[in-house]
Parts: sequence; C-alpha cells; structure tokens
Amino acid sequence: MKKKVEVPQPAAFRCYNFLTEEGERVKTVIIVPMKVKEAEDGALLFSWACSRGEFCQDTTCVYSKARKNKNADK
Repeated sequence: MKKKVEVPQPAAFRCYNFLTEEGERVKTVIIVPMKVKEAEDGALLFSWACSRGEFCQDTTCVYSKARKNKNADK
C-alpha cells in the first residue's frame, strides 16, 4: 500500500524578535525543513531550521544559535 506524503513547504515571514549583535530587530527569515527521518512506525519526522538561526542573538527562539549556546552552558 502506498502512503500519501505531503512535504511541508518553506515559509517566509518577518521575524520581529530577530536580534543581531548590532541590535537590528526586523529580518525576513525562512523556516525550512532540514532533515527528514522515518520513524519506526513509518511516520515521517521533519526537523526545521531558520535561515537566520546562525546569526540570531534571541535566546528564546528555538531556531537560534544563541539559544543553543545558552542551553549548552547548563
């Protein structure tokens, strides 16, 4: 039996919480699926990332490098 798979599309939006080291606040970011993995039950699991995540200083954003660094210190 074939499974129907709907691939999520990248989404662009204005991120008002984006914060550069210079204090710039607003950027257009793109959230995209980065990794697809098949679970044991056959479900597809998607991991997401933000195009500005490596540069974002927002420690509360799940996609930002700053949050990952903050959590690594714990």
